[in-house]
Amino acid sequence: MEIGAEQVTVIIADRKAGGELRILGTGESDLRGMAKGEIVHIGDVVESVVDASGKAENSAGVQVQKLYYNLDDTRIESVWPVGSKMLDGEGEIQGSDVRAALLAAQRLAGNFEKKIVYACEVDYIVDEKDPVTDPVGIFGHQLDVITHLLLARAERVDVWARLMRRAGFSSAIPILSGLASAYGVLSAEERQGERIIWDLSKDYLNGLVLSNNRILEYRTLLSTASEWGYASDVILAVCQEFKKKHPGIVEVVLTGELAGDDRRLAELKNGLEIPVRSAACVGIARLENSQYASIVGLLRLAAESDKRSVFLKPERSTLTLASSKVRSFLSDYF
Repeated sequence: MEIGAEQVTVIIADRKAGGELRILGTGESDLRGMAKGEIVHIGDVVESVVDASGKAENSAGVQVQKLYYNLDDTRIESVWPVGSKMLDGEGEIQGSDVRAALLAAQRLAGNFEKKIVYACEVDYIVDEKDPVTDPVGIFGHQLDVITHLLLARAERVDVWARLMRRAGFSSAIPILSGLASAYGVLSAEERQGERIIWDLSKDYLNGLVLSNNRILEYRTLLSTASEWGYASDVILAVCQEFKKKHPGIVEVVLTGELAGDDRRLAELKNGLEIPVRSAACVGIARLENSQYASIVGLLRLAAESDKRSVFLKPERSTLTLASSKVRSFLSDYF
């Protein structure tokens, strides 16, 4: 769930037999208890979430039990630990060995001040030789997994988890806002190439480099519309930094509530040597506008992460997002 600058919106959805997503119910509530992206009164935020989810449940006729929500943190940190798994003799590497090595990498990065909010394998190395694309089925003595982890402030992760529990959601899954927006506007083919994506919302500006469905870089800034001149300079500097580290980047994609401003788009186009474009959402009818990127992205990410079970059963699951302009499409559905 993402709670925006002004509004909390809950969307309950399921998937038809053919894979098409279907909106079952929605609920909205004015946001209270937050200022400049930070929780200042947890009780007020809980009330806003409960109000919106209750309206969605009444609209859909089902009870929400599983929640996907967006998470932002201006102090996101990247680390690349190496997790190892020793095999018995020269054994055949199994999927369980890869998972064990990944967990070992996560334990190496854990600390009291930061918590893991994203984890992805970068390279697999068998017996300290050259990297392999897929280690499963290969024989060896040792598996090393180089992992990219994104760490957020533990206090921020914990307060959101506590807020969700107080709102009645024992199963709540956080997803980085920038990642959700990237999945909302990029096709499966586009997610294979290296691209910079900027999610420009009223509370946060999230920038990331996505390649082969993996996050290579991630940055979050506070969003202040009155200080766009400063923000655009920072965005340009971050893009130049990303491009220097990843020369294969082919374009910059803008999405989110503020992405439709022609002035902002022109400033970034003039300051960068690679193509810059605003992107519409893909995959769900009537949610094409870039302001719905997080909504669409959460739906698609949930679908991909839940392939081995029935996706978004209405009595089990929900996706919740915030958007001050979402009423325009809700009125078309209901």
